[in-house]
Amino acid sequence: MKIIAAKFTLEANEHVPMFCDLENTALSFGKEALSHMQLGDVFDRPDIELIPVLCADAGCSGVMRKGCFDYLEQRILNAVREHLPELDGIYLHLHGASFVEEIGSGEQHLVREIRKLTGPYLPLAIACDPHGNLTRDYVENTTFIRSYREAPHTDIAATVQRTARTLIERIEHPQSARPVYRKLPLILGGEQSVSLDEPVRTINQFMDQLEQDPRILSCSWHVGYLRHDCPEAGCGIVVIPQTEADQAYAETIADQLAEFVWNKRHEFHHTG
Repeated sequence: MKIIAAKFTLEANEHVPMFCDLENTALSFGKEALSHMQLGDVFDRPDIELIPVLCADAGCSGVMRKGCFDYLEQRILNAVREHLPELDGIYLHLHGASFVEEIGSGEQHLVREIRKLTGPYLPLAIACDPHGNLTRDYVENTTFIRSYREAPHTDIAATVQRTARTLIERIEHPQSARPVYRKLPLILGGEQSVSLDEPVRTINQFMDQLEQDPRILSCSWHVGYLRHDCPEAGCGIVVIPQTEADQAYAETIADQLAEFVWNKRHEFHHTG
């Protein structure tokens, strides 16, 4: 089993007078990159050949220079091209709130370019920050996508390891189940979505309950990112069915989760 792994994280504020370039990005490659991915021993199996491409962590910054993003993206795409004939899956750790000159969302651009190479069926799993914006195309181009639940993000390692384990399971037991996406007309800031406070605590507990159903593989509430002037800014819901037979049921659960969050909209408040 051959799997590519890469990490690209940037929370870009579109409205600050600075740009993000390579010198603002903590870069590592190969085994060194793997040491920054918090994957534990999930891929440490004799039947798995892991190809860690890069870890690019730009933290919180301004809009990324296109040349910088092109370099990072091409490193990942070149690895996909090189290994495509024997590639079984791709694992990505992305933020969801990058913004690139002339492009917009770097994550969405990267996933589209990957799918141009792989087609729609190669398993692609993404772990991400909840403070990122989604689109239907972005979500439906993935096999599995899950965001952290805790803010502050104390569950990053647990989330990325769960995502990696799920990728392996989908490779070993293929399913045509598709992520279900719902967009909410609700824009929140990180200061309004602290997970020890309400209503986030109750929302997370509700998702835990939904995941007790064996027909539901994963539920995510993506808070969204408000420092981008774009149509996709705001909250999103993703529900992933366990099997293709559970697809219609996952649609129902996505509606329930979206309604649950929407009904809490007047309870969000600034913490701190």
